[in-house]
Amino acid sequence: MSLLRRRRDPLSATEPLLPQPSSGTAQYLFKVMLRDVVSPALRAEGFTGSAGTYRLPSETHWALLGFQKSTSSDKNAVKFTINIKVISYGDYDALRERHSYYSEKPSPSLGQEGWTKRIGSLMPSRQDTWWTLRASDHPAALAHEALGAIRDYGLPALKAQLPRT
Repeated sequence: MSLLRRRRDPLSATEPLLPQPSSGTAQYLFKVMLRDVVSPALRAEGFTGSAGTYRLPSETHWALLGFQKSTSSDKNAVKFTINIKVISYGDYDALRERHSYYSEKPSPSLGQEGWTKRIGSLMPSRQDTWWTLRASDHPAALAHEALGAIRDYGLPALKAQLPRT
C-alpha cells in the first residue's frame, strides 16, 4: 500500500526531517515540503518527477500533476494549488505542429488543451482551492492536506481519464 493510502499516516516517516517553523522562508519550506513529503508520496503511487511537477507513466497519454505557486507568493507566504492534466501523445504532438511555441512536454498548468482541472474543481466544494504556507508554519500539516486531496479526488479523476488496460 502506498504513502497516499489511509492505512498509515503518509507523513509519519518524514515529519521529523522537515524544518521547524521559523527555520527559513516560506519559499524554502515549500521546497522542502515538496522534496521531503510530496515527492516521495507521489513516487510511491508510480509518479516520476520532482520540484512540484509529476508525471504518471502511460503508454498513450501525458498524465500530469503540478503544484502551482501564486504570483503573490513571497518569502513570508506561499499560496499554492494543484493542477492536473491528461492529454494523449498524439493530440499534444498535433498541437505542437500547429503551435511552434509549445514545449516538447506539456505543462500541467491550465493554459493548454486536453483534460485539465484544478484540484478544487474535483473536491466536494467545487471551489478553486489554494493552500497558504507561511514562514511560521510547519509544512507537514499542509502537505498532509494536499496529499489527501490528491489521494481522494485528484488521482481517481486523473486515472479515470486514461484508457483502461
